[in-house]
Order: sequence, then C-alpha cells, then structure tokens
Amino acid sequence: MEEKWDLYVRAGCLFCLRSWTGGPVYAAQLTWLTGEWTITEVSRAAGIEEDQSRSIQVVDYLIKSHLYNLAAPHPLQPALKGDNQALAIASFSEFGCRALYGTFDDLVHTESLERGLWG
Repeated sequence: MEEKWDLYVRAGCLFCLRSWTGGPVYAAQLTWLTGEWTITEVSRAAGIEEDQSRSIQVVDYLIKSHLYNLAAPHPLQPALKGDNQALAIASFSEFGCRALYGTFDDLVHTESLERGLWG
C-alpha cells in the first residue's frame, strides 16, 4: 500500500480519493482558462478535521506529486511537531512512497518555489 491516493477530474472538479477505500477526501473546483486551470475552491469530506489551509496544502502537494510527478515536499501535520517518529509514521500513512520529505512551511504561495517549478 505504498500508493495512497487516486486523483481524477470529473465535471470540472478534481477529486482526491484514498486509493485503498476509494473514499473521496478532497474536491477541488476547477476553472479552465486559456492554456491553464485554476482551483477556485477546495472542500474536504465530512469527518476530516484539519484547518482549511492544510487541506489546500495537501491538494497542492497531491497535484505536484501525482499529476506532475514532482518530488515536492509534503505538508507535515502541525500537531506532531517535535515528534520525529510520529511525523515519519504519519507521513507514510498519509502519502505513502511519495512522502520523500516534508515541511511545516506553506509552499502554496511561495514565489521562489513557483519560479523554480514553472520557469
């Protein structure tokens, strides 16, 4: 169970599902523009207890890692800060073999990362 996520687009929405259950976790509403798409809203399934900014960070990471196949840092769970063993277990549990390295930083709006990835 090293691959933890399935992503697909349907009816203008990007769905992020857990691979072993097929249960939807995140949905990102897409707006198509000329030559690009923009995410206008991210929602999460009932029972997912995390702050909205982390949901956005996870969806951003899933797009980078699963759609673009980039070795991007995954968002770490803030509640586990300082417990390296718990962070490692949680990272693998949440992101599987793509959890190469993580960060507590918000990389969604980091200009230098965007310049590095997109030119």
